Amino acid sequence: MVPRCETRRESEAVKARLDGLELDARQRALLEHRAYIAGERDTDTDIGEKPDGRVPRPAGEHPRPPMSKPPSKPPMGKLAAYTRMLEKEMAAQDAQKTNACPADKPKVSKKEVVRIAKENKIAKEA
Repeated sequence: MVPRCETRRESEAVKARLDGLELDARQRALLEHRAYIAGERDTDTDIGEKPDGRVPRPAGEHPRPPMSKPPSKPPMGKLAAYTRMLEKEMAAQDAQKTNACPADKPKVSKKEVVRIAKENKIAKEA
């Protein structure tokens, strides 16, 4: 027989069913289950009835957060036209801001501004 891979859910289910057994019965059932997983046995051990539905969570474990919503569809119709218009307006405003403050003027320190102002004042008086 080929060994099979046991999922975490299956492993937790087996452990939950082993909890109700006595020590020697638990050891025997665990050895038989390991042999089944390794491919040495054709059938799994008979521990008892499989629990209905899901395996109960341990006491300290938090529930999973809800799944996030799937991505929404792109805007269509009037909404698409409105968003395009807003994008054009924002681009125009950005262009105006860059034109209002040209970058070709070098930045001048406060000391330089004061020196230039004094020179202009002296030039006007003379």
